[in-house]
Amino acid sequence: MSFDLNGVPVHSLRMVVPQRGIPDVEVVFSNGDDLDEIDGLDVLTLEGVPFSGTFSGAVHEGERRGRFVLGSNGWSQTVPARAYANDAGIKASKLVSDLASAVGETVDTGGLEGVTVGVNFSVQVGTAASNLYRIAPDWHVDRSGTTHFTARVGEAVPEDVYRLVDYDSRTEVALLDVDDLASIDVGDTIVVGGETKTIRTLVVTLENDTLTVEAWTGGDSDSQSDLGDVIAGVFEAYMSRKLLGVYRYRVALMNGERVDVQPVNDAIGLPLLSGVEMWTAPGVSAQLTPGVHCAVQFLDGDAGQPIIMAVAGAFDPNHEPDTLNLGGTGGSDACSVGDLGNVFLPGIIPVSGTVSGAPFVGTMTITSAVTCVMQTGSKKVKLKK
Repeated sequence: MSFDLNGVPVHSLRMVVPQRGIPDVEVVFSNGDDLDEIDGLDVLTLEGVPFSGTFSGAVHEGERRGRFVLGSNGWSQTVPARAYANDAGIKASKLVSDLASAVGETVDTGGLEGVTVGVNFSVQVGTAASNLYRIAPDWHVDRSGTTHFTARVGEAVPEDVYRLVDYDSRTEVALLDVDDLASIDVGDTIVVGGETKTIRTLVVTLENDTLTVEAWTGGDSDSQSDLGDVIAGVFEAYMSRKLLGVYRYRVALMNGERVDVQPVNDAIGLPLLSGVEMWTAPGVSAQLTPGVHCAVQFLDGDAGQPIIMAVAGAFDPNHEPDTLNLGGTGGSDACSVGDLGNVFLPGIIPVSGTVSGAPFVGTMTITSAVTCVMQTGSKKVKLKK
């Protein structure tokens, strides 16, 4: 058997390859091996099968051990907040590519062709992986270290490559004797008691020169592992957590009829938002004054669907809008009591009365606008001049 990391022999290891996410390997070396020579981007070779990833290690209780993660281990890095807006729909491939570029990961976005995530999306402060789960939860890292965004689709493992040693029908775990590790992977199928089973999680263990391969065949295409399902359910619920609260933002500037806003409390980790719609009241819109506070909510808890649901009232020094539209946009300027304005009267007006004491009945022709002061106005609509 041949197991090494960059040519350094491996004493023991345990590799877990989940259906979704990142394969993870615990590696132990003999005491004499120098870990300084293998830190960084590395290749783990298991019986001739290469796995490209990143190793970090240390000496623990006299043993030299470490962790090998497929890829550059960038998905665990923290990324800053960032806002996206596009009325035509934000491409998931764009978001994924930006995240990968920020953390140094290699991605294949072919599985995201035509996929959009709404007209607004907010990358939150946190790990790149937490945001990745929100964009495209069905992703995995392959043996080359490349991240894919498609479900794993395998093939039937040749029956001359493996032998079924044992199968626990309760846990649905198959213990296999495998001749060629390159011929078996998550998503492939094996035959158990005449029934075809799909491998959802693969666990490869090396201990005392003995190689053990276990395949969990339970669940479905959305499953991770028997215990992993429970853990992943909690993890993904956290990673892709919905924004169900109401968040305080301040107006940065108007973007046409929409608004660019900034979070007031940076500690929450919310990003800047661009092009947010105002859902304040039917037929009401405004050109808000920069600096005024507003309440932002996310429809269905989706970070890609922010709306302004309320704007601060009289207590906020910036509460007075630059302009206010009632009844929809594109209306005429409003006029209130006391305003000086031009009034257009009908061109010919019937008149009657007396002229120098003599009765008079006739018409008067108006050829221009009449300037007057408004004496009455609507009792239901109040406008501040």
